[in-house]
Amino acid sequence: MKKIFVLILVISLSGISLYAQENFDYSKFGGISLGIAGDITGDITSGLFDFSFNFYQNNESGFFVRNHIEINIGGFGGSDFEVNTFGFRERVSIGNIMPITDDFGIKAYAIIDFGFSFFDGVGKSDIFTAPYMLEAGVGGGMELLFAVPKNSKIAGSTFFEVGGRYRFFVGDNDINIASIGIRDATAFIRLGFRIYF
Repeated sequence: MKKIFVLILVISLSGISLYAQENFDYSKFGGISLGIAGDITGDITSGLFDFSFNFYQNNESGFFVRNHIEINIGGFGGSDFEVNTFGFRERVSIGNIMPITDDFGIKAYAIIDFGFSFFDGVGKSDIFTAPYMLEAGVGGGMELLFAVPKNSKIAGSTFFEVGGRYRFFVGDNDINIASIGIRDATAFIRLGFRIYF
């Protein structure tokens, strides 16, 4: 009985996948998108605004290369000090869209990113003075795509990403970065929403 149930399930999912591939509108997720997200690392929590567009997308296979430009504002506090950050990040995501139904799909992708941030903290009262924080990171993500309503050209999604970043600092390094709690390397978790136009 179990074997029959598993066989029926596999055939059903295969049929749904084949049907969806013919009817899923990849192009709804190939245009410009605007998004918001929360980004949590071991030391800095930030909110960000995400603007993205495709370098390339194959509307038959769903393969894509997408560019993301981000503005992020964050910070964290301690008992004796507070650190604020303001920065920009350039990200590239590479992956594939996998349709589940006509109106729903999953986008799985890898990420590489580079960031530049201003920050303040102990001994640094002006956020726009040196030193500055540079970041390089890699990671992966999954995005749930909602291509509804059918008559609209707008689509939406929610996404989840994880990865790691390495940080280094340029400019006046007289300030002890470790004393304000910013780490050289850290992991990140990100959760957010996007609207595609």
